[in-house]
Amino acid sequence: MALLDANSLGDKYMTEWTGVMYGFYTNKLIDDVFSSLIKKIASINYKYKRDSFRDEEFLFFYKNDEMQDYHLENGYNLDINGEGCFGIEAKNTTLNGIATLFEFDNDSDFVY
Repeated sequence: MALLDANSLGDKYMTEWTGVMYGFYTNKLIDDVFSSLIKKIASINYKYKRDSFRDEEFLFFYKNDEMQDYHLENGYNLDINGEGCFGIEAKNTTLNGIATLFEFDNDSDFVY
């Protein structure tokens, strides 16, 4: 999961990205969602960087330069206080499909 392109990170940082991708869909505009996230994140004193690449928008959150540097060298990890960097990826998409779930005797055809 690459959250920022190499130009915004600088050439000295290259790491394998770690973490878990959680997806969600909304009918809200990306700018509206990002604005709400930025306001909320400001309340916990995190900084952010916004970037875009092709048709995707990225927000990367970090508390200070030390945390960002640690992340760039080690990926997504929490420190002893349970704090760490995190990021949001967003892009516009059209959802024209229908998903169904079949359950019988508590068994499902949904595989995860």
